[in-house]
Formats: sequence, C-alpha cells, structure tokens
Amino acid sequence: GESGAPSGAVVRRVGDRTLYLRDGLFVDARALDLDEQALSTRVVRLTAFGDAYFALLAERPALAPMLALGDVLFVDGDRIYLVLASADAAASRPVK
Repeated sequence: GESGAPSGAVVRRVGDRTLYLRDGLFVDARALDLDEQALSTRVVRLTAFGDAYFALLAERPALAPMLALGDVLFVDGDRIYLVLASADAAASRPVK
C-alpha cells in the first residue's frame, strides 16, 4: 500500500503496527485512515511523563513501546492518543 508514506520516511515497527515520522511526530498507520472529525473529537491529548501518561501506562502496560517513541499519535481501541513532550505542544499542536 502507498498509504501516504513518503519515500525515505522514518518508519518504526511496534508489535503489529507501523508508525511513520511526520514533522517530528510518529503517526500510527491506523490513524492515517481516520477522518478529520474522528481525529478532532476522539483524540486524548497527553503530556509525556505527566500524571495521565503514567495512569495510561499503568492501565495499558502493552503501550509502553509506543509511548517510548516520544511524540506520537496512535490508536488504541476506540481512543486516539496524542502524546507530546511538552504541555504547550500537546495543547496547541494540530493533529494533521
């Protein structure tokens, strides 16, 4: 599939998932298929190493390798998580 992955893109595999580096943000291939409305209404914004971040990690330890990527947008069930290193970035960054 040529699903919007530019040639020479940085790609990370985490389990059965593929993430592409876009403008410093790793984006889950599953998130590429979502429409703008889903992205804007279902995104849970987290600040890396904040309380909510550690709560998520405790609840879903399997997500640890995903969270370890740093700034990342990924899908987990019916939730979409946007994790960014700084609270300012997490609040203001456009999802697309």
